[in-house]
Amino acid sequence: MTKPILLICGSMKPPLKKKTPSAAREFLKIVQQGIHKAGGKTQFIDLRDMQLPFFDGREKIAEYKNKDLLGIQKAIHGSGIVIISVPAYWGGPSGVVKNLIDLLGGPRYRKNVEEPSIKGKIIGFIIVGDTEGSAQSASVSIKNAISSQGGIALSNSIVIGNPHGVKNLSELTKKLYMYGKSLWLIAQRVKKI
Repeated sequence: MTKPILLICGSMKPPLKKKTPSAAREFLKIVQQGIHKAGGKTQFIDLRDMQLPFFDGREKIAEYKNKDLLGIQKAIHGSGIVIISVPAYWGGPSGVVKNLIDLLGGPRYRKNVEEPSIKGKIIGFIIVGDTEGSAQSASVSIKNAISSQGGIALSNSIVIGNPHGVKNLSELTKKLYMYGKSLWLIAQRVKKI
């Protein structure tokens, strides 16, 4: 049986009392639709709804005694592929996404502690920036962080400059939808390896 694809939304938008949708969240939902259309299963985690601690160098994730963090760790362990929507700010990934990556990999940094993390996991990204350059820089940064922890960063992640400047939204929507469908095909192949 093919494991579900875990979708993690790394956007904290919109601010309280605002209804402006987050591009990173909306794009991830389109990918989810593509996965479902291909017959796949997903689990959706929105970091906006989580109360994650800040990484402070603890040797084991359990030491944080944080149910949201433990839930994310369990979901990653039970997934076939992980896709993270990453807002890009000032040439890097959003702080909430970077903090999550630090929390998950932190135990391995100091003492090479082996506990369920992103090691060996296939991870893809939808990176949304305010400019193409900012999104590309964030893509390099987050892929390096994942790879340094033993994760396998998908080369075909989607990088989007300013979403308000997209000239053909229907073309982008189709690209995201097809990306979702292709992810399910990848997940099915991974299960056989």
